[in-house]
Amino acid sequence: MENSSEKSKTVQQVTSNKGGLRTMPFIIANETMDKVASVGLHANMVLHLIKEYHMDNALAVNILFLWGAISNFLPIFGAFLSDSFLGRKMGYTVYLSEFELLGMIILWLTALIPHAKPPHCNDPNPANCLSAKPAQLLLLLSSFVLMAIGSAGIRPCSMAFGADQLRKSDNNPKNERVLQRFFNWYYASVGISIMFSVTVIVYIQDEPGWIVGFGVPVGLMLVSTITLFLGSFLYVKVKANKNLFPGFAHVTVAAWKNKHFSLIPNNIFDGWYSLKGSKLVTPTETLRFLNKACIIKNRQKDLNPQGLAIDPWRLCTVKQVEELKALIKLIPIWSTGIPVAVAINQYSFNLLQAKTMDRHIISSFKIPAASFGVFGILTLTVWVATYDLFIVPLLSKFTKQPRGLSFKQRMGIGLAISCVAIAVAADVERRRRSVAIREGCSDNPAGVVSMSAMWLVPQNCLIGLAEAFNVIGQIEFYYSQFPKSMASIAMALFALGMAMGNVLGSIIVSSVDNLSKKGGGKSWNKVMEIPSEGTKTSKKGGFRTMPFIIANESLDKVASYGLMANMVLYIVTEYHLDNALAINILFLWGAISNFLTIVGAFLSDSFLGRFRSIALGTLVSLHGMFVLWLTSLIPQARPSDCEKPNPADCDPAKRAQLVLLYYSFVLMSLGAAGIRPCSMAFGADQLNNPDNPKNERTLQSFFNWYYASVGISITIAVTIIVYIQDHAGWVVGFGVPVGLMLISAIMFLVGSFLYVKVKANKNLIAGLAHVVVAAWRNKHLSLPPSSNIDSWYSLKGSKLVTPTDKLRFLNKSCMIKSREEDLDPQGLATDPWSLCTVRQVEELKAVIKIVPIWSTGIVIAVTLSQHSFHVFQARTMDRHFIGKFQIPPGSFGVFSILTLTLWVAIYDLAIVPFLSKFTNEPRGLSFKLRMGIGLAISCLATAVSALVERHRRSVAIREGFSNNPLGVVSMSAMWLIPQNCLTGLGEAFNAIGQIQFYYSQLPKGMASIAVSLFSLGLGLGNVLGSIIVSSMNDVTKENGVSWVSNNLNQGHYDYYYWVITVMSVVNFFYYLVCSWAYGSDENVVWDEDEDLKGEAMIFTKPMESQNIVFST
Repeated sequence: MENSSEKSKTVQQVTSNKGGLRTMPFIIANETMDKVASVGLHANMVLHLIKEYHMDNALAVNILFLWGAISNFLPIFGAFLSDSFLGRKMGYTVYLSEFELLGMIILWLTALIPHAKPPHCNDPNPANCLSAKPAQLLLLLSSFVLMAIGSAGIRPCSMAFGADQLRKSDNNPKNERVLQRFFNWYYASVGISIMFSVTVIVYIQDEPGWIVGFGVPVGLMLVSTITLFLGSFLYVKVKANKNLFPGFAHVTVAAWKNKHFSLIPNNIFDGWYSLKGSKLVTPTETLRFLNKACIIKNRQKDLNPQGLAIDPWRLCTVKQVEELKALIKLIPIWSTGIPVAVAINQYSFNLLQAKTMDRHIISSFKIPAASFGVFGILTLTVWVATYDLFIVPLLSKFTKQPRGLSFKQRMGIGLAISCVAIAVAADVERRRRSVAIREGCSDNPAGVVSMSAMWLVPQNCLIGLAEAFNVIGQIEFYYSQFPKSMASIAMALFALGMAMGNVLGSIIVSSVDNLSKKGGGKSWNKVMEIPSEGTKTSKKGGFRTMPFIIANESLDKVASYGLMANMVLYIVTEYHLDNALAINILFLWGAISNFLTIVGAFLSDSFLGRFRSIALGTLVSLHGMFVLWLTSLIPQARPSDCEKPNPADCDPAKRAQLVLLYYSFVLMSLGAAGIRPCSMAFGADQLNNPDNPKNERTLQSFFNWYYASVGISITIAVTIIVYIQDHAGWVVGFGVPVGLMLISAIMFLVGSFLYVKVKANKNLIAGLAHVVVAAWRNKHLSLPPSSNIDSWYSLKGSKLVTPTDKLRFLNKSCMIKSREEDLDPQGLATDPWSLCTVRQVEELKAVIKIVPIWSTGIVIAVTLSQHSFHVFQARTMDRHFIGKFQIPPGSFGVFSILTLTLWVAIYDLAIVPFLSKFTNEPRGLSFKLRMGIGLAISCLATAVSALVERHRRSVAIREGFSNNPLGVVSMSAMWLIPQNCLTGLGEAFNAIGQIQFYYSQLPKGMASIAVSLFSLGLGLGNVLGSIIVSSMNDVTKENGVSWVSNNLNQGHYDYYYWVITVMSVVNFFYYLVCSWAYGSDENVVWDEDEDLKGEAMIFTKPMESQNIVFST
């Protein structure tokens, strides 16, 4: 354990390939962003608990004390795990960082989801508001616990991991000074991060609000984890000492078992047990009773022929004894850090004080209450720089110590300063309280006194100076006294002291609160009423929101399609799956993604609202992309590399590897469920103005150009992102979409204060069920004439007062049989399961009526999902474009998107104005006509695909590639362009026509459902495509080679395309019948004002005089 070879395992030397200063940007950036994120949540948390969860001061402060205690207790366990089992490895830190990230996400959800916290209350006294339910508190506290678990991996290892990169040799005389400077500047960088947190992050929380203020730390935490990963190939990674924790137990038990032994003189080397090559051959005189654990009583009985202890529970090495001594000796000095931890953790009280004081610096700007802690951090940072650059060189001349002052001197000075800081804080609060009473605020704790909050600066500066002396001194002292293999435990001791300080602080607060209330007195920690900031009323929506919404959607599409375009190659080459299985996985992934959108749409329109659904979906999708990126980063996450052309000859993926891959797909699908059905509808909400006579044309232009912007995004995805994946590899190729998705989330949240946020209709799903049940209950009734308005039930002010004649059996649900029995005195239905409004009936009719036309979109969805087959074809063809440049196989889909985008531009700018003169329709062609044209073009596209594949296959066989599926034929891949262009043109007509049709026929309160119907059709199309491929593979391989064989040259993909063509032709005639049966597709008039109630809209010009041009 203690020879030179053991030492080389425990402390790896820094070589030219590992460690050094070049690792610092990654480690410091990781720690900096982690601190900005975590402290950014802590700083204002007491206000969040009081204002949003209606807690009193003492309870809120106690929760934060206990959260801090757990966060600081757990690192000692994390340190033992790190130093004893896992090592200070990047993977361990990143794994637990995921817990912290998940905790931050859950905390963000509590801000995003209204039901996750008590209803809003404007009363300044939290005691008068509804308290949080147990489930709401459980969700909140679970986020705190997860963040605390995450801190167990980061806090004890991060600083020690950085020191591992710089520590070259214990014998280097400059090593001590290098490490001292590292600790000083590391702590200073942490200080700068905290300054940023308590200024910028706190300002975001105070101004845009908790949703953005909690969302930004989530993004920063993700970037922090990614940054640590990027430097992984440079790090020195110290191996764990797996005998460390059992070694402590061995020493204790052996000393007890040998308690009857007499101690021998220390100069008798043969009497003490140590391994060969160890520098520790005799124990020290401190804690001498433990020395009995390493006494050799009888060499023949105690040691084996190799000189090792036979029973480690009776005989331990001198090093094991000294390691335990080092830990025990530190405990008294460590305990002195607990009271200073109480002093450092007073920021919650400082915040509550600052909230009631004059915080103005200049007349127009006041410092956020939570930002006064920045003065403490600023003092710490400035002192560290001054001490390290000027004072240490000066003092070292007199003290002969390279560190200037000893560790213990610095700790003592820090303790003395902390005493002064608390005394100053008490005097300032006495003055503040007397001013408040003098100004008549004795019974108005929400009143802001005239006393400047700058009075709080001195106490914060003193706390910062105390922390600079004591805390950094503690950390350096522990690190110097322990073996380097126990460095994480050394770091965790400081965190454990902070935990004990939090517990002690909580006990003090609770005791003071309980004792001061006895005898009917007022608590010293009396509930403080938080001054109301008022409601900011500004107009919302309009074109100024488009940059945020379009940027969010565009970046999301670049990220998601950038992953999908080449995914079939990733699965085949990296996971060694055959073509048919890989394509089926992608079909099913697409199906799940599109199926879930209808669930997401109902949740959005019925509960969450579109804004929250998009924000939540973006975050979940980002998490999925991050997990997918990890599969490319971590070699153990996928099978070993294989150069064989046939995947069947390679090692298959393990179940756990596939689970991780599928988990990423599921997360991205769940994210898509929040984004896809809501994004376009949310954009339309910003522009929809029923009073504008040009509203229909405005929305049509929006849909066209929105789809065009998506097309441009997909073009970038299938060219640039695919090119990066092909040339820079999967790690970079998957990492770029993660970054883009992060920017997408940030862009969307930044514009949150401008958006129109249509309220969710909580009765939507129930209303549809009411109609079905009421119609069944009233099936025996006879229908009155539709013209008899008094016979039908509608709410006052509704535009829908009589039902239509279509699907007349549903009209029975809105018949008034007896006004006395069916209606209450306010004119509302007494039983909604027996009587519904006309509007509810017409909403259900609208959904039912569009189902036949919607079903015609399933087959064209199969056509649109053929990109995987095109990739396989392109891989076997000549893809040279100019000189040596080859188009990546996954990029041929760009021609489809380019066609779509160009057609949208030409149609909207040139064809619509021309056609509208003849059709008298502002939209040029009707929605149904455009859908029909798209279906006809899709038939032509699959027929062309079949002809091209037949020609490619014949060329491959003619050139001798019948048994070589990877052989590249002389036929140019440009032959694939016509079928892609036709597919894009068919999509431009049919897909955009479908979306506009659904949006025009359903109420605006169901806009997310309207948009999701198209995605649901795509989902069923993916399922149908998967069934066709599986069935064709099973049936045709019975007669020889499968039509969809891994070897394209032996299979018959052209037959597959002909099958799709026949289905498309049949579907086209089916559409003609459905279109005729539907009747007119004119816009349906709904109660628009009710759908958009509560939101004002602003446009840059009056809409009547504004030319609508969406420019890409």
